[in-house]
Amino acid sequence: MRPSGPLESDLPTGDDLRPASFPEEVARELGTQYRKLAIRYLIACAVLFAAAYAVVRWSGATVRFAAARTGGRAVPTWTVSGVVRNAVTRDPVAWASVADDAAGMPPHFRTEADLHGNFELLTLGEPHLLRVTAPGYRSVIVHVGRTWFLWRPRGREQRDVDLTPEP
Repeated sequence: MRPSGPLESDLPTGDDLRPASFPEEVARELGTQYRKLAIRYLIACAVLFAAAYAVVRWSGATVRFAAARTGGRAVPTWTVSGVVRNAVTRDPVAWASVADDAAGMPPHFRTEADLHGNFELLTLGEPHLLRVTAPGYRSVIVHVGRTWFLWRPRGREQRDVDLTPEP
């Protein structure tokens, strides 16, 4: 029959309770430092890999957009919306025409405001001009788009337009 309680082999010996020697402490500390250093290097490599991936993906999108733009196959991804109003009375101007300026590079997109002067034009994100016209009013040129359209070619822009009545 075996006695209950700890076995002699489970009890600490005098060797287990002795303080570590200097070389053992140095080896243990170096092992800890090497693990920390390895983790830092892994994190740094992961961040660099992610950054390189983002740059390659962005540059590919930029090249695709530029190729589509020069080939005349650009897809509109920028939405310009707003309200066309009479500059004097502040009343909405119904059925006003909102279009990319014909003097700019094609393709040109256009839309019309509704009965309440609200419009929404889907166009390209690059900086360009819109021409807003309505019978009985002077036409207005509006700057839209953003310089950094290649970074994020999709987006929305709010532009309210005031048209001055012709005398």
